[in-house]
Amino acid sequence: MMIKVLSLSNVFTLFTGLTLASIATASSSIPVTIDLVKNSGTGCPSGTVSTTVAPDGKSFVLGFDAYIAEVGPNVPYRESRKNCTLTAQLNIPNGYAFTIVDVNYRGYASLENGVNAVQQSRYFFAGYPQEARLKTDFTGPYDDNYLISDRLGLHSVVWSSCGAKEPVVINT
Repeated sequence: MMIKVLSLSNVFTLFTGLTLASIATASSSIPVTIDLVKNSGTGCPSGTVSTTVAPDGKSFVLGFDAYIAEVGPNVPYRESRKNCTLTAQLNIPNGYAFTIVDVNYRGYASLENGVNAVQQSRYFFAGYPQEARLKTDFTGPYDDNYLISDRLGLHSVVWSSCGAKEPVVINT
């Protein structure tokens, strides 16, 4: 039995749809930009991730060349679980807090009958205990592209502090 779960690209939208908002009111005119995106983990070793920040600096797209998890005969156990930790440093004006509203994952999964796979993500701000966890289960037989949309919403328990300097962390 052999399965491969391959994430071809993850699209992280941190601003579309009122993603960045003051605690009292949402506004798309707040001058928030993404300053830096870093990655680490077994699913995204150095040199295997392409990063594109939108011209307006409000969203980014990551493409993965090595985010593959697989099981089967002669496949080491360590290959069955992969993770990638993404850290985005944002430029937030004083007096505003923000949250992640929407994260989209696009990829491909191939699972034989009776094989299960899980795509799970944690979202949090470095140094703060609050986090959101979302997961999607796949059950074989499955052999297709997928689109997963994690929607945390404006009522998320995961908000930055006002004028945040701590990075947002997404662990997939």
